[in-house]
Amino acid sequence: EMKRITCFTSNLTGGGAEHQLTILSNLLAEKGYDVSIVTYNNIPDHYVLDKRIKRILLNVDGKNNIIKQLIISKFFFTHKTDCIISYRSVPNFILLLPLFITRKPKIIVSERNTTIVPSFREIINYNILYNRADHVVPNSHTQAKYLKGLNKKWKDRITTITNYTDVEEYSVKPVPKSTEVIKIGVFARLFPQKNYERFCFMLSKLKTFSDRQFCVYWYGDKKEGEFIKGSIHIHQLIEEYHIADVFKVKEAVSNVADYMNQFHAMCLPSLYEGFSNSISEYICCGKAVLCSDVSDNHIMVHDGFNGFLFAPTDVNSMCDAFCKFFQLTQKQIIEMGVNSRQIAETLFDKDNFINSYVRLIED
Repeated sequence: EMKRITCFTSNLTGGGAEHQLTILSNLLAEKGYDVSIVTYNNIPDHYVLDKRIKRILLNVDGKNNIIKQLIISKFFFTHKTDCIISYRSVPNFILLLPLFITRKPKIIVSERNTTIVPSFREIINYNILYNRADHVVPNSHTQAKYLKGLNKKWKDRITTITNYTDVEEYSVKPVPKSTEVIKIGVFARLFPQKNYERFCFMLSKLKTFSDRQFCVYWYGDKKEGEFIKGSIHIHQLIEEYHIADVFKVKEAVSNVADYMNQFHAMCLPSLYEGFSNSISEYICCGKAVLCSDVSDNHIMVHDGFNGFLFAPTDVNSMCDAFCKFFQLTQKQIIEMGVNSRQIAETLFDKDNFINSYVRLIED
């Protein structure tokens, strides 16, 4: 009989961690595991789940943090499962708090970002709660190095499993035939991590630096829950920096690949990442990429080969990367896209991804 697997995170709205947990859950269900996904934020699901997966939403809306924790703790004390896979630091904290003193079930916690300054919860995770985890899975080599450097008792339980992107689902998209207006796409949440504020300022400078006509389209606008603040702020910045002619903010979409063929290049200006889903999808679609030189981004984007890297806190560095791209010919842009696809095909292997988790579940 196949094991019961429970996947846990805050919600399945648009985002890299949520997308990866959906992919993992679907692949585990394909393998024959009895899979459940448990979340606690009542936000509509952004991704499609395999019909065999049990979907559980814990009703904590309007409750304070203590009551919220008690409701979730009660669920996991009584929930019958063989293995829990938790994604993101806050859900990891919420999960491990009640299960710290129990030996069953097996617990796999996954780190989905690179830690810059640890939050209060992360400090508790790293110093206390992760001692209970059977496996700690960072999704980037950068975060794995950081965690191992903490020199904690659980460092021998660290296994890096980078994100998986389906190279068949995200097939090569053509470059627009006209280069009269260079079009660049961004698919990212409007969170401070994604560096949208400095990016807006950079675009105001780029307008004066370059005589190329260009327009950037950022897909990530959401007017609900934790997304409202960024949504309001970015529209204020567009007005403040007078960049409405070169910067369009669009609603978040889940079918990213369907939008790629309108762009000459893709961009991600984040201050930090884990192993970026957005960049993974960009290179699978055969796009040149302009992105920040942080975390594992350099594994997917080789400067001058399939895009340009920049320092995300340096506006001049960002401008320089864009100006370098603007100087490319149509042929060179296409070549960069071909190089991106080659990198993607060497990096993403479905069997390696799912079997890495199966080994942790079954060991």
